[in-house]
Amino acid sequence: MSVNRGVALHGIGRNKMTGNPMIMRLRVRAKVGVIKRCILVLVAQICLAAPLSAQQTRSAVEQADEVWATFVHSPQALADLSSAQQLEHLDQLGEALVEDPVSVGDLLEAEMGGRTALRVYVLAMLEDGRGEELAEHVLHVLHAGQRGRPIADVLNTADQQDGSTWFPLAEQAGFFLGGVAAVLDGKAETGGNPSIGFGWFGANETTRDLTLLAERLGMQPPAENQTAADWLLNGQTNLASALSRPAAQWFEKGFREAYR
Repeated sequence: MSVNRGVALHGIGRNKMTGNPMIMRLRVRAKVGVIKRCILVLVAQICLAAPLSAQQTRSAVEQADEVWATFVHSPQALADLSSAQQLEHLDQLGEALVEDPVSVGDLLEAEMGGRTALRVYVLAMLEDGRGEELAEHVLHVLHAGQRGRPIADVLNTADQQDGSTWFPLAEQAGFFLGGVAAVLDGKAETGGNPSIGFGWFGANETTRDLTLLAERLGMQPPAENQTAADWLLNGQTNLASALSRPAAQWFEKGFREAYR
């Protein structure tokens, strides 16, 4: 009888302890404290990860710029490399171009040696049978890295400089296409008139590459005896291209600068 009563009293005491308002508040505070600590730890992890992610992005862009900056200053050095080294270097240049086509395009247009470097690169890609990759690189430049948007929407993007409106993406795209056209028309790496018999344009071994480029750009294949310059420039600036007149003019400006 006394044992049962003790057990009963113990149970009553525990129920009273459980239902005690002060104890309940302490328990709630303890849980809230744990939650706060978890939130603080999560926020700290996010804050640490964000700068690292930004640093990695900056590093990738900076590396892309560095690869092309080095190449622009000594493009002829590519010929002195072994076949394996040339392959590796072309891979690096291509990856950098895909990573940051806007910065690379701006570098090629702005630097004194940009035109020569672009022609050396295009010629090396064609000689190595990598016309398909080159066509992809052309698309990346035309889209300014925004492959989800139509080319015309991208190139019609205007900017302000010294109070005037200009179209930097159209100019960069035109410059790159002008370099491609110069090589296809057989121009020397440093400029000048096309070399008879040297041009890749129309050669049997590049017919597939030209057809592929036409398909990728949504253009009809070039007509017989049509120069690459006329084919590419007209195809990218005609009414069907949907480029605005000002954007088309800036595209042509960049194109002719690279092609001359």
